[in-house]
Amino acid sequence: MSRRGENIYKRKDGRWEGRYIKGRKNDGTILYGYIYRNSYKLVKEQLTIMKAYHYQEYHNKDFKYDGTLEQWSKQWLENIKDKVKMSTFVSYSNKLAIHIYPILGKTLLKKLNSQNIPHCMKRLSASLSPSAVRVVFQVVNSCIKAAVEKKILLFNPCSQIKTPKISSSTISSLSESEEQQLQKYANLHPKGFPIILSLQTGLRIGEICGLKWQDIDFSTNVLHVRRTVQRLPVQNLGGRNKTILVENSPKSESSIRTIPISNTIRSDLLSLKEKSSSSYVFGQKNPAEPRLITYWFKKMLDELELPNYRFHSLRHTFATRCLEKGVNIATISDLLGHHSIKMTLDTYIGTFLSEKRDAIEL
Repeated sequence: MSRRGENIYKRKDGRWEGRYIKGRKNDGTILYGYIYRNSYKLVKEQLTIMKAYHYQEYHNKDFKYDGTLEQWSKQWLENIKDKVKMSTFVSYSNKLAIHIYPILGKTLLKKLNSQNIPHCMKRLSASLSPSAVRVVFQVVNSCIKAAVEKKILLFNPCSQIKTPKISSSTISSLSESEEQQLQKYANLHPKGFPIILSLQTGLRIGEICGLKWQDIDFSTNVLHVRRTVQRLPVQNLGGRNKTILVENSPKSESSIRTIPISNTIRSDLLSLKEKSSSSYVFGQKNPAEPRLITYWFKKMLDELELPNYRFHSLRHTFATRCLEKGVNIATISDLLGHHSIKMTLDTYIGTFLSEKRDAIEL
């Protein structure tokens, strides 16, 4: 019988068919040869001979695509533009333009190998963190993998390369006293409600900006996360970079979620709704600007003389308080919209300093 990877199949007419690679056509696509025999054994024997005969020609023949990595990557980006979210497309484009083109952009695609790609990654490591280098590498890997799938490259040299090891880092969250201080101040501040909402729900800043009144069910005291807002860099026709505010679906499928709200949050939202003429909870005709919310957050930290936390630290603070109060990890993972419990554990297990001390005592 045929086995996986042999390319031998039983035909409807009773004969056996074997397929092998003869070489490449002028357009770079693979040219196959076929063998037909009355038994599997005969096909397998002949197939072994033909594969060996054509191996040298196939592996030594120059590929017809003579474009550079930059030329191919721009073609690849155009191909995926309508298949990925705009934020993903912009992220890929920027990473290639900023980090890859200056180093490998002019290199012929067929000349990429397991030496020049690691050299590029090593250069990037001088200015980027290991996690950032890994993300850039993943974009390059996807780009070259697509070239292999299009039959214009024989193999993906990235498959032989190990990415930089990422060391675990401690998450940044507010202490209980810092959180209480910030909440008290934000409750009295006209721009403080987004901060309160993040501290008590774990919402990301983009999810807060994208929140609409239709997403809040006051009868059951829940809010639904259905979209996110980001400011993305784009390049206009004049060659100058600018940014635009973009509304997208959430980060992942698991980020589309339902979060219960406290009676206090419900009351604050109802009060805000009475004064609002917008479909957005925060914003007017357009959604709230993430940079503006971040500005007011940083301003409050300065006024309270608190450390320079990122807005995302509010989400970490929510998760940390949940862990400290004994909320089970599956519930926290669901509230945060993580794609797996493992991700939640990997992110927050290091926050249990008090439990570590208890373990040592025991």
